[in-house]
Amino acid sequence: MRNQHKLILSNDELLNSQLRDELISNLKKEGFLSRKIFFYKKGIKEEINIENQQDNLFSEKEIIDLRLQEKSILKDDLDFFLSLLGDDNSDRIVVISSLNKKIKTSAWFKKISKYLEIFEKQPVYSNQFKDWIKDEAKNMDLLLSEEGISLIASRNEENLLSAYQELKFLKCLDQKNTDYEFVKDSSEYHVFSLVNSCLSNQVSKSLEILEIMKLNKENEPGIIAVIHQQLDRLEQYKKDPNFFLKGVPRDYLSKLKIKAKKISPPQIKSLRKKIADLDKDFKTGKAEFWTELRKIIVNFGYI
Repeated sequence: MRNQHKLILSNDELLNSQLRDELISNLKKEGFLSRKIFFYKKGIKEEINIENQQDNLFSEKEIIDLRLQEKSILKDDLDFFLSLLGDDNSDRIVVISSLNKKIKTSAWFKKISKYLEIFEKQPVYSNQFKDWIKDEAKNMDLLLSEEGISLIASRNEENLLSAYQELKFLKCLDQKNTDYEFVKDSSEYHVFSLVNSCLSNQVSKSLEILEIMKLNKENEPGIIAVIHQQLDRLEQYKKDPNFFLKGVPRDYLSKLKIKAKKISPPQIKSLRKKIADLDKDFKTGKAEFWTELRKIIVNFGYI
């Protein structure tokens, strides 16, 4: 049987999603236009309702985009995966992606790997960070000076997602000026600037940044992760006013401390629930991400 299914392995969320998008794009060129996205949870067999359309002349070629968030899976789910991958259906391709490379040592991985073409993305190390930024900028047709690349690298501290978002906002602004000041000004428009605006109660500015992020199709799980991080930090400051964060800008630290004094534990709990509900609902198609995020940002900003 043709080894048509794919497995993507990378410990970095951005590298994982980039490789997945590339594979999906190539499959669409081959006629696989239907795509169903599933996030693995125990008992997923009931959620993925697969109909075998192999004998249907009018069947649509489809991609099952399955994302693993755990190292282990249930035996019943393994049996289902083996059945799904072993089914010789040329109109269906399964693309599995995982952020946990340790799955390669699991017994279940060895059983399904014979059905998969494996794509493993190596991490970007600190001495490769500037070259990675330069390559990503080139892919976006952005002409940046060495000074601009160094500035982006220094501001994002080897955080690929943050640096990538900054490059995308530069592209969104669509300017040809590549000097130091242009990069400095443009770097205000990324997810961390959104957080800064929320912390300082600049709701109007927060919503402006949010619109740019929406137009630029920013990574939704990455945004959720950063907001979760801010709630964690606010909670830590509530418990310990002497809590100290290393390697963060002083102005951000100051805003975080002021917000921690204003926000109450019930308000933090409420925001946690809202962002968790958004994470769940947009992944299952029950909510429009940017509409619901806007409500959360307004709520967060006015505290």
